[in-house]
Order: sequence, then C-alpha cells, then structure tokens
Amino acid sequence: MGWNIQRKWGLMLAAALLGGLLLLLPGRPAAFAAADPPLDELLPPVGSALVEAGQGRWDAAAADVEAFAALWRTANEGTPDPALAGPAAAVDAALEAAATALDAGGDAPASEALSTLAKSVDSYVTAASGGSDVSAAGRAAAAKLLPAARATRDAARSGDWTAAAEAYRTVVNSWAPAERGIRIDNPAVYALLETKISLLRIALQAEPLRTEAAAAESEALYTALSDYSEGKAVSTGAASAEPASIAGLVSYLNQATAKAKAGDSSGAAAIMEQFIAAWPSAEGQVQIASPKVYTHIENESAEVTGNLLSVPPKLEHALAVMDNMLSELTRWPERQAIPPGMPA
Repeated sequence: MGWNIQRKWGLMLAAALLGGLLLLLPGRPAAFAAADPPLDELLPPVGSALVEAGQGRWDAAAADVEAFAALWRTANEGTPDPALAGPAAAVDAALEAAATALDAGGDAPASEALSTLAKSVDSYVTAASGGSDVSAAGRAAAAKLLPAARATRDAARSGDWTAAAEAYRTVVNSWAPAERGIRIDNPAVYALLETKISLLRIALQAEPLRTEAAAAESEALYTALSDYSEGKAVSTGAASAEPASIAGLVSYLNQATAKAKAGDSSGAAAIMEQFIAAWPSAEGQVQIASPKVYTHIENESAEVTGNLLSVPPKLEHALAVMDNMLSELTRWPERQAIPPGMPA
C-alpha cells in the first residue's frame, strides 16, 4: 500500500470520527454545518496530526498543522465575535506552540503541543456552536443515569449482587451517550464519574467479588450523579480536570508492572487505580489518535486491576495485559486496512 493512500485513508478516518463528534455537540444549531463549513473542518487536520505524531511522522504532522492554520484563518475572517475572544486566543497560542515545536524537530514537546491544540480547538468549536445550555445538558444527561445508579446502590445495600451487576450494566450502557455533555460542562465531575464507574466494575468483577468496595463505590457514584444533576457542588476529591499525559500513563503502567513482577499485587493494583483516575483527562488524546486503542485501554485497565485484586491474584494474566497496554500506548497500531474496492 502506498504511503499517500495510507495518509488519505487516515485523513478520511479522522474526519469521519471527529466530524461525527462535532455533530453531537450540545446546543448545536441545525443549520450550523451548512452555514459555516470551515468550522466543521477544524478538528480533522488536528486529529490527523496527532495520528502522524504518534507514528513519528513529524513532517506529515507539520503539513496537517499547516492545513489547519489555513482553515483557522478562513474561519476567523470578518468581524470576530467578542464572546469567542478567549477561546480563539487559546487556539492562536496553541497553534503557535505546535508549529514551533514541530519546526524544532517534533518528539515529546510536539506531541504535547498538538494535544493542547486539539483541546483548544475542541473548546473553541464548542463555544462557537452556541453551547449556552451546556450546563443544563450535562445535568440532564446525569439525571438519566440516576435510576440505574440508584438500583445498583440499593441492590448493593441489600447484598443482591446479581441485581447489582445487572443494574451496573445499565449504567455502563447509558454512560456512552451521556458522557460528552458532562465532560464539556464539568471535566472534573466527568473524571470523577468515569473513575467511579471503573472502580465499581473492578469490585464487581474481582474473584471473589469485593462486596465492601462495590457497596462503597455504588454509593459514591449515586451521590455524585444525584448532586451534580441537581446543581449541587460535587466533591471531586482526587479527580482532576488538569490534563494527564500519555507519558504519565505509561509511567503508571511501568510502576505497576514492576510491583506485579515483584509479587506485590496490592501495590500494583493501587498504582493501576491511579492510572484509572488519570485516564479521563488523557483519554481524548488517545481517542483522536486511535479509537481502537482508546476502547482497549478502557477495558484493559479495569481488567488488570480486577486480576490484581482477585484472591489469589492473577499475576501472569495481569502482566500480559499490562504489557499489551504499554505496547498500545507507546506505539500506535497500523492504520486500518483499506476497504474492498479502494485502490491499494
């Protein structure tokens, strides 16, 4: 397969993924895409740049950033909207930083700068889409999760773990359509909720089931959802809206692997829980670069921690999965194969 064809297909994938995400932005006017095409086209080249950077193709990443810069100039022609001055200035600064880092040769500083650029562009598009009801949309999304979360908590209180597991599956199935609205409105609350969902899964899937932890996490999840949906202040504790880095996630995995190899399963599990708490603020970088890796990491982090907390610990399996996670986070997989009918 020629490199140009691979690149063309990668751009198509990035455009499809990120264009779909943009269409889901809360408060987005129906005529938005038709009225201002350049705005809809801002994120795909940044996503493609992240993909190229993940594979060490710095020249290609720089070309994508140049393509974005041209679109950005077009999107900002005419009289600027004063309400977008802050988000636009953030994009300008991030764009300059990314271009400078790429001119210097790429590597880790460029990857970090591109991640910052992607986040600033996403924030700008969210603001430009007229998201005045973002907070209400986030709270409404959380409210839809409450019945399943309440059922999980009540079943855990009564010790009916079969019912708790069933209700928890409903929470998970309802989380995907709700998470974006919550994340846009309050990243710290989003991080807390996603962490609690993962920790509850770990407790329910451990062998034997960790009843005390499951009861505590189901209680915490319900309380956080209830308070947030009602507009109350939510104590996010260790959950942070500050972005974690891919390098930081890799560091957690290396530390947990070392603990597991030394036979310290509880120590390794504690570090994996730190990984899980950091993941929500870094997952966007992974999702843009590789949706497949994003899904794998979400599932594998909970699987590993459950294996480490099982009695006896499933160390060999945990180590194998952590090794795979390290491979996924340090070397993005090859692009998906071109569908039948496309030129090779």
